Amino acid sequence: MVSSVRALGFVSLALVACGGEVLGGARVAEVPDAHARATPAEIAADPCLHGARDACARRCLDRQDAPSCNTVGVMLEFDADRADPAEASRYYRLACGGAYAPGCNNLGWLYMLGRGVRRDPPLSMALFARAYDAHRTACLRGEVEGCVLAGDLAREGRAGDATPADALALFARGCGLGHAPACRRMAD
Repeated sequence: MVSSVRALGFVSLALVACGGEVLGGARVAEVPDAHARATPAEIAADPCLHGARDACARRCLDRQDAPSCNTVGVMLEFDADRADPAEASRYYRLACGGAYAPGCNNLGWLYMLGRGVRRDPPLSMALFARAYDAHRTACLRGEVEGCVLAGDLAREGRAGDATPADALALFARGCGLGHAPACRRMAD
């Protein structure tokens, strides 16, 4: 019998569908419950992961934690009940100012679309170029996800002077580091 555990917050449907067995006949003793709620201690340890927007915002502001700032921006931009793209831009700006490439990319989209800020395609492109530079640097340091993100920006024409050949080189580097999404992008 497969029991539930509060931990990861997802259920491996493949394992459940197979009666809790994995290849080689090994049994799965516990499968995390998809409906489990995080404990207060888990939320306090990582409020951004658990969608605690106010606590995540405090982490952003108190610690000047750029990834937390970006997460708050995403929460504010896409909240179904109380979306606030203008306030999201404030947090994306903090993330980008903290040299966090996803924050620059997200702020770039707000300026490109005119969501919560005045539409400003040149500023948008400058922000995309800044995100590209940061992702490219991460790629060159061996962070494979940076290779894909920088390659996507270059391929889509949102990376300043980067060319499709630059995109292919970034995907090749990521693929060479064993990252399957980078390999797939090379074939596209």
